[in-house]
Amino acid sequence: MSKWQKIIMLFTLFLLVGCENAEIKKMLQSGFDHANPTGNRGVCFMLGSIYYPYTTKEVVGEVNERGYNLQTDINNDLNQRLAMFARLGLLSETAAVDGHGQPTGFYQYDFTDEGKQYGGMYPKNDQFFCFGRVVVDSVGGMRWADMDKTWG
Repeated sequence: MSKWQKIIMLFTLFLLVGCENAEIKKMLQSGFDHANPTGNRGVCFMLGSIYYPYTTKEVVGEVNERGYNLQTDINNDLNQRLAMFARLGLLSETAAVDGHGQPTGFYQYDFTDEGKQYGGMYPKNDQFFCFGRVVVDSVGGMRWADMDKTWG
């Protein structure tokens, strides 16, 4: 789905808030199906910008004045996502060893056969896993009276 198709679809959804119409649901479903013709890319989860096989590493960065370390947090989040996708069977996880065969405390990850079915890559090597099909069950949303309560 192109950037403009997404913008048009979101704009259409905003215009239709509060409507319940079979034709609108049909039109939206058609748009989702056109964007995902194979029916297996409805929801995607980003993994990170890495090359496989990938070995985890320790990242030590600068701590800012509030005690926050962005680089370390990004690395820790990536390591958690890798471990989660390994538990799901989409990546293999093996203990990394040094030149003497001793464990390093890090892990090496690669696609499993199952992961290759769902995995993909955006430009700049951003890895992702996608699954399923979006199905429009209903079209609805907040009414203006509800908006007054929310913002009032």
